[in-house]
Order: sequence, then C-alpha cells, then structure tokens
Amino acid sequence: QVIGKSVGIIGTTVAAMLLVIIIAICIIITGLALYVTQFAETDFDVSLEDAELNSSTFLYAYDAAGNEVALKQLSTDENRVLIKLSDLPQHVINAFISVEDARFLEHDGVDWKRTVAVTVRMVAEGGTDGGSTITQQLVRDITGDKEVSIGRKLREIFRALELEKKYSKNEILESYLNRIPLGGVTFGIASASMRYFDKTPDQLTIAEAAILAGIVRSPSIRNPYANLTKTREGQVNALNKMYEYGYISTQEYNDAINEKVRFRLPVKGDDFGY
Repeated sequence: QVIGKSVGIIGTTVAAMLLVIIIAICIIITGLALYVTQFAETDFDVSLEDAELNSSTFLYAYDAAGNEVALKQLSTDENRVLIKLSDLPQHVINAFISVEDARFLEHDGVDWKRTVAVTVRMVAEGGTDGGSTITQQLVRDITGDKEVSIGRKLREIFRALELEKKYSKNEILESYLNRIPLGGVTFGIASASMRYFDKTPDQLTIAEAAILAGIVRSPSIRNPYANLTKTREGQVNALNKMYEYGYISTQEYNDAINEKVRFRLPVKGDDFGY
C-alpha cells in the first residue's frame, strides 16, 4: 500500500512537471509569434531607385591610332563604375551566384533551408550572422542596418521578401553586383575588374571571375594586393562551387585552376604559378 501511494505521488509529480514544461513551451512559442508578428506588421519598404550610388568619373583622351584611352579615374570615397547586367558574361554572374547564393533563382528572397541551419547554429553556438541570400545582403547594404541581433535578422528577412515582390531577379542581381565591396574603396564588379586585371568585365576569364567572387566574404583580406594565398583559396572555392552546381565543365574547371592569372599591379607570392 505504501509502495502504491509512493508511485502515485511520483506519477502526479511527473505529470505536474510535464504540464509546467508544456505551458512554458506554449508561452515561449506565443512570445516568439508575437515578436515576429510585430516585424511583419512594420513597413519595410526598400527601394532600389532611392538607393544612391556614388560612381567614378573618367578622363579620356585619344591615342595616335584614334583609340579612346582612359587617362585617369576620379572617384569619391567609393570607387565604382556602374554596369548593366546584360553587359556581363554569364560565367561572371554564375561565379557570384555559386559562392553567395546557390538557390538565388529559386527562392523568394530568403533561403529558408539556410536560415533554419543558421538558426540552429545560433542557438547552439551563439551569433546571428551568416546564411544571408544575395537579396538580404543587398538589403543590408542599402539600409546600412548591420546590427548584430535577432531583431536585425528579422527586419532583413521581411525587407528581402518585400524587395523580391517589387523587383525582378535581374534587377536585384544588377544592383548587388554594382554595390558589393571588393577591397579598399573598390565597389562593384566593373571597378574591381579594372583594379585587379586592367580589363572590363566582359573580358574576364572564368578564373578571374572566380577570384572576384572569392573576395566578397572578406574583401580586405582576400584581395590579391593584400594576401595572394587567401585570394587563391577564395578562387578555388568559387571554382569548386561552379563545378558542383554545373556551371562549368571539367575542362573549363581544369583550365581555370591552372590559369596563370596576371594582375594589374605586382603581387607577392607564387600561388598562381609564377
């Protein structure tokens, strides 16, 4: 009888504890739902037209053969040359998509699979960064909202969803490729192409495009004038992803890996085979 009474008490205690846990979980879920709802009901309008871009001005002259030659590039605190997406080779576009947002053409502004993975990592290890799509990166750059917090991440998500309702993938990608920092005061694909290779983007090889795509994550460290070894690591990673996603063939991959890329200015190191 005593044993039966003890079992009954234990059972009641366990049931009470489970009830408390269930109630606590419900409260947490409700709180999170209300927290997210307040962001969803906020106006997160972001406009590409209103996002001012500083661009560089060139001084031109003509050589003896009558060819136009750029004598000097005049820029503000952001060295940028604007370019249309239609003027870029497909392999240049593919390089950036492969590295930064493999499902860019498929998602609605947010890659939910990556977002869930980052959230799990955030809970386990701390931190709130990572997992941003190209659209989210563009939103962050336009708004200047770079606060490290869950609230900023939620604002970024809702803004990205709204941006993709208003603009096409091509418009978003064009704006992104004109805005991204690529080392020092160099912003945008066209300016970076001139700075590192002394050529316009339409002349970039697959190997060179992969180098630029590899710089994005850490432009102050991975650019060839700062650390050639890091540049090579970024390039190889970009080429691996381009090959993995089927953007380049085995032959194109091997040719790009072995290409002895030449830079506009002297570089330190033998990471590119010379």
